[in-house]
Order: sequence, then C-alpha cells, then structure tokens
Amino acid sequence: MSKLGLTHAERRYVARIASTDPRGGQRVAFYTAVLAPLFAFAAFGIVRRDVVALALAFAGLATFLIWRIAQEIASAPLYFSVFSKIEASESAAPPESGRVSSETVGKER
Repeated sequence: MSKLGLTHAERRYVARIASTDPRGGQRVAFYTAVLAPLFAFAAFGIVRRDVVALALAFAGLATFLIWRIAQEIASAPLYFSVFSKIEASESAAPPESGRVSSETVGKER
C-alpha cells in the first residue's frame, strides 16, 4: 500500500501516465496514424464524389470516437479515485505557501 493508499490498479495507472512523453509525441503519432487515413479517404470521396468512400470514412471516424469515449468512461472511476486520494492527502498535509487546494481553486482571481 502506498502512502496515499493507492490500489495496485491505481499505482499502475499513475505509473503509466507518469511514464508518457509530456510533449505528447507518442499521442500525436498515434492519432495521426489512425485519423490521417480516414481524412484522406474522406477527401478522396469528396473529390471523386464517391458516397461509399465518404460513408466508410464517416463510419471509421464514428467508430474511433465511440471507442475513445468508451475508454474515457471506463477509466473515469480510476482517475477520480486517484485524484480524490491525492486531494485528501494534500488536505491533511500542513499548509505550505503557494499550495492550491480544492477550497482555493477559482477564488484566486
């Protein structure tokens, strides 16, 4: 058990997020590899006035969008749990100058 009381799944999730490139290079490459062919197929359908090509490109984009939404919904309980444990730990810690808590978020302006 960690100091925050994270479960094994939560620790694995945090480690995965922490190990990714903060500049997003892998993410951009992934989305480009998935979406570029779909957009190219859509452009081909527009130029050639091919309804089947447009329909396939739209179906591909819709499938990709549904897949991403399903992943977000499946991951949401895990990251809400991690963030609530971090917030609880930070709230219990002695106050530091410059520390932002949920009570001060939005009140700084």
